[in-house]
Amino acid sequence: MRVFGCFLLFHMLFDFYFQSNKMAGEKEYSRIALAMHCLVYAAGAAATVALLFEASATAIVASFTVFALSHWIIDGSLRRAFAGLDLSPVGSFLADQVLHIIILLILSVLCCHLWAMRPIALNLLGARGAELSWISTLCFCGRPCSIVIAKVLQFLRNPGVEQSADTTTAHSGKWIGIFERLIVAALSLLNQYSAIAFIFTAKSIARFKQLESDKDFAEVYLLGSLASVFLAMASAVLFMYLFNSAGC
Repeated sequence: MRVFGCFLLFHMLFDFYFQSNKMAGEKEYSRIALAMHCLVYAAGAAATVALLFEASATAIVASFTVFALSHWIIDGSLRRAFAGLDLSPVGSFLADQVLHIIILLILSVLCCHLWAMRPIALNLLGARGAELSWISTLCFCGRPCSIVIAKVLQFLRNPGVEQSADTTTAHSGKWIGIFERLIVAALSLLNQYSAIAFIFTAKSIARFKQLESDKDFAEVYLLGSLASVFLAMASAVLFMYLFNSAGC
């Protein structure tokens, strides 16, 4: 499961942090933009495989090809199929990410069976599981979580309407949410779960007047806060399990 954790980490980096909003929008209608994204993603995947496993050059090229084709199919053909099903933006996004994660899980198991791990990688994963848990959790609590929550809240306000996670109106709330998740994730990784309640309380006090006067805002605020806290805690538990598990 530690290899799967590494695959999830590279997926977050290359599918979120190394993909701008402009590229994400352009690949919806431009095959060139989609191809560029798939090539960059596959290059990151192949580099991860090369760092973790004693695989030949041919095997690395094969892994590059598999990752590029699978990403092309999911982000290209299947995404157009989702559009035909009239899914909401958040539904299409979640279906897309679930398929990516399933592919990564299958490929991580396959890699572990095909090739032996490099001794240095094996030692690193064994000795630095805690540090990798921190890096992966904090990475997830940034841009990936912001996009998920923004799509959920936008769906509640205007179902069926797509909106960027980086609009001006959502900018301050986005950064408040990021810092909130980073603190919650850090407390979860330190097993200080009781302290998380203070963050939620402090945030609610700051918004008390608006919560009291605007019931619609209160519902959206509550859902967004609960989703933010849940994702931060769940990611901490998940990555602690993945990077501290035995075996590959």
